[in-house]
Amino acid sequence: MYQKEFKKAVERTKSFQLETPNIEYFSGSILSDDKMANFPYLFRDAVGLLNVKEIVAQCLSIHYRIKEPIANIFNTPCYFTIGYVEEDGERMFYQSEENLKDILMNGFNGFSLSIHAWLTLPTMEILDFTLPTTNAVIRNDEKILVV
Repeated sequence: MYQKEFKKAVERTKSFQLETPNIEYFSGSILSDDKMANFPYLFRDAVGLLNVKEIVAQCLSIHYRIKEPIANIFNTPCYFTIGYVEEDGERMFYQSEENLKDILMNGFNGFSLSIHAWLTLPTMEILDFTLPTTNAVIRNDEKILVV
């Protein structure tokens, strides 16, 4: 299912006349416990030690900075992916295609943009290092925020 949405996003990106990398698709899974055990160190080295407030609403910056270290650990392409999240039928960080076109043509003139970013591996496995923290803050979930 995600691969179908990802392919549509690649075509949408091309229709906006934006550059897209040569996308490779792999079957199976490349995430493993031993590789993921390195994530905290990769994250620290790429973006530093961040507190909760420094993670919330920083998905674009954080995922952009961690993209190459993740690609290197898996020795595979890693795609910086921008879009929205759908949970229980509810869209979060959603921008319509018309809104996106307008932003690309006229720029963004606000203080915040309702959009989300994550990393996608060629296996269509998603790596999102900010969404759980952002969701906890949005929902004021103190159980998750206690460190």
